[in-house]
Amino acid sequence: MSVKERWIWAGGLCGIPAVGIAIVAWQAEPATGQLWSLVFATVVTVAGLLVLIATSGERGLLAPIIGADNRVSTSKTQIALWTVAVAFALAFLLGRVLWDGAALDVVLPDERFDEYLVLLGGPFAAAVFAKAAVTWKLERGTLQKMSATEPTPSQVIEDDDGNTSLVDAQYLLFNVVALAYFIVSLAQTQVLPTIPLVLYGLTSASAATYAASKMVEGNAPVVTSVTPRSCLPGGRIIVSGHNLDAGSVARGVGQLAAFVEGYPHQLTPLPPASGSELAIDLPADLPAGTRGLTVRSPARVVSAPYLIEVLESRPVLFGIHGATKPGGLVTAKGQNLVSPGFAGRTESVGVLVGGRNEEGQATADSVSFEIPGDLPHGADVQVTVTRAGSTSAPITVHLG
Repeated sequence: MSVKERWIWAGGLCGIPAVGIAIVAWQAEPATGQLWSLVFATVVTVAGLLVLIATSGERGLLAPIIGADNRVSTSKTQIALWTVAVAFALAFLLGRVLWDGAALDVVLPDERFDEYLVLLGGPFAAAVFAKAAVTWKLERGTLQKMSATEPTPSQVIEDDDGNTSLVDAQYLLFNVVALAYFIVSLAQTQVLPTIPLVLYGLTSASAATYAASKMVEGNAPVVTSVTPRSCLPGGRIIVSGHNLDAGSVARGVGQLAAFVEGYPHQLTPLPPASGSELAIDLPADLPAGTRGLTVRSPARVVSAPYLIEVLESRPVLFGIHGATKPGGLVTAKGQNLVSPGFAGRTESVGVLVGGRNEEGQATADSVSFEIPGDLPHGADVQVTVTRAGSTSAPITVHLG
């Protein structure tokens, strides 16, 4: 957090007693006990903030409102604002008892304490519930969170992707309005204010909505399709889905990883990647069969497996078309006869015909080669094709 932003937050927290001082001083008669009460409240509040600064490490005053993900917490901010405001108010009212001759039961009526227990307990309960909900969803793998680079003031009304959150903004706004009423009413009545039911209801409802939103939100990575779904080892696939990179705050492709069932190593997506699409080169030694593919986001949350079909990679011969006389040029049909990088092109492959090594020219589904002229007519010989160290099963060919 920059120095400027630190001053913004410090000014916000310290501004509560400052506004209170200004309003009360404006309405108070000079040289009365009210001014001494203001001094007492200011000293108590500032002393508390200084103790907080001294015990909170390098983040100082802001440490209590920064969450584990290095973001400014919306719920903790509400708690901090109300804590400073109520602490200042209680100190001011106690000062009136000490220096202004006010009766304690008048400035601090017993019947109002229940209101403030709920008013302060609401943000606390919302914070605890939100923390429990987020922790539970993280453990279940239905939510992913990335730590922010640094805390900023705008995060108090933003979601983890940096977008303005209506729920967070509403929660903050209703509490700011209630705080403004609290300070003005304190200055006018010089007693602990009664919060109107409408503000009481709005702050409670917004706290409940905020907590509920943490329970229903989820951004686990989801794979929706793989193209092509049937693929050869060594080929490239395109993985489509949602939340694959933990949101716009995480763009480090090197942190993304994909896994294929039955293969021991992780696969790294090719850059550029996004939250909705990844390109992955499959390894050449990927075993054939129906395999589950999963994506692990930078937040280390793993998607549910998506089934793909890994085709047999070794060449396969079906049969030979045309005359099969010794010394003749023939064409054999098959599949996987060229390496993945030769798709649409011709590749030189090895052909074994009756124990004789020949060179063939292969496309994806056919290979042309010459039958050795010294092989006897009428013989049955076996033919295999080898490319990139992988050899087909033999087929038997009758020489005419």
